Amino acid sequence: MRFSEWVTREYVQGLAERRNGGGLLEAADRFYDAQLLSEADVALRRAAEVFEDLGDRRGAATTKAALAILMEGRGNLSEAAALMTEALETFKSMGDPRASRAASDLLRILKKMGRSEGDSEAL
Repeated sequence: MRFSEWVTREYVQGLAERRNGGGLLEAADRFYDAQLLSEADVALRRAAEVFEDLGDRRGAATTKAALAILMEGRGNLSEAAALMTEALETFKSMGDPRASRAASDLLRILKKMGRSEGDSEAL
């Protein structure tokens, strides 16, 4: 394991142990900006776990939407669609205005998967 991987793992683990979902989201954003996509993936998955453990539905949905965008960019469209669907359902159930953006993002992902407009009418 490279030193940078070890440092990243320890940093993410420390934030997760402190149940700092916001810090994990910020770390993921920095990793993404630096094109450290594997590290961003790990930080986002840990953030989702933290938010879910804390019962923070909005935080978990926001994190899943960000992870969906990352998965889309990495070509994992099935996982991207599943994550964005989860985020969209949560946003809609909470009356969160982010539902509109999540619906638009999900439609884009489904189109990349070759799905038709009719497949996504429920959006």
